[in-house]
Amino acid sequence: MKEIREPTASAIDRLRPGDVFSCDEPMTDYLMRTQFLSSSNLRKNMVHVEGGENRQAKSLRRGQLFHELMLTKKIKPVSESAFVGLHDRERKALQLAQEALMGWSNGKWSSWTSQGICDRSIYWQDEAGRRWRARPDLVIDGLIVDLKTFSNSNMRRFLKNADRNGFLIQAGHYIDACQRAYRKKFIFSFLCLSFSNPITITLDSLSEEDVERANMLLRESKAGILSGC
Repeated sequence: MKEIREPTASAIDRLRPGDVFSCDEPMTDYLMRTQFLSSSNLRKNMVHVEGGENRQAKSLRRGQLFHELMLTKKIKPVSESAFVGLHDRERKALQLAQEALMGWSNGKWSSWTSQGICDRSIYWQDEAGRRWRARPDLVIDGLIVDLKTFSNSNMRRFLKNADRNGFLIQAGHYIDACQRAYRKKFIFSFLCLSFSNPITITLDSLSEEDVERANMLLRESKAGILSGC
């Protein structure tokens, strides 16, 4: 198993109730720290999680590659990215999606990623001593943005669902993480991109009611985890 870099590991090991630590690290390091619970654990603990997000492996891989491509300070064109085993059709789909997002809202995405914080890990112990982790896609000026990719009609179903197919709890978890790490209030938006023809992009900014519901779901799921449900 890959060894975690010692300075980061030491800082995380020393966390006490109420402490928080954030760092830039490879995704592989973040995923190794399973002793910290994440939004995935919270979603799995929910009783009602919609099945619309059970995507095929090909669609999931394309979304992961797009995240890797777009969540960086200096965004490289698809043609300059070394994606191994990528078919021409997949590469073209990524290229079209990249061009669409870079052109969205007068280049807002490029401005956000160059000035904001991309893919930074946050670890903390809550006041009861429970250990949590989060890795928001993008944080900038009191705004958390989660990039979601879809195929065809999946995006419409996601936006119509009050709990965003179970991902509303992720919003509550990320807001909690960022407010602890950066000591300020945050709002939350899902930036949804559909790999359809034509490509569709929608910024889904959560209302106060949405955030209240996210926090309620967060409390319920945490209570379920503690009770072993």
